[in-house]
Amino acid sequence: MDDQGGSIVSRLKELLDGQQPPPWNWQELTAEERRAELEDLAEWVAELQEGYGRWVRIPPCWPLHRALLEELAVFWYWRQRLDQAGDALPEEAVRWHQALRMSARDWAEAFGGCRHASTGEVDERRDGRQARLEASRRYLDQAIERLTG
Repeated sequence: MDDQGGSIVSRLKELLDGQQPPPWNWQELTAEERRAELEDLAEWVAELQEGYGRWVRIPPCWPLHRALLEELAVFWYWRQRLDQAGDALPEEAVRWHQALRMSARDWAEAFGGCRHASTGEVDERRDGRQARLEASRRYLDQAIERLTG
């Protein structure tokens, strides 16, 4: 499995070599650049809530929710592309609005009652990936057997 995964990752890296990561991928940014992006994103989120408050209800603790922060960043960059690209089509703007409303419903469901009062509610520093991988190991092994056997 590692050989397959490693070779796929290596091939992707080769394909992407020399290309910049998408703007919403902040991993390569310096701490100062990340701070500036987050400040700008926060201004945009406040504007988004003001303009789309009927649909978009985001808790004030949104920057502490990794998934919400990342999704909002993608919407922000998508909107910037729409606003700046001369080749943007009206259909793309309609898709942006539709996707925003659908995502906003999901955000309201997932984060609407967040008081950010307990780590049981959300703990963004928690990393349960290894436990999840171990829990799915027997099923993963079965799937690998089906695909390779």
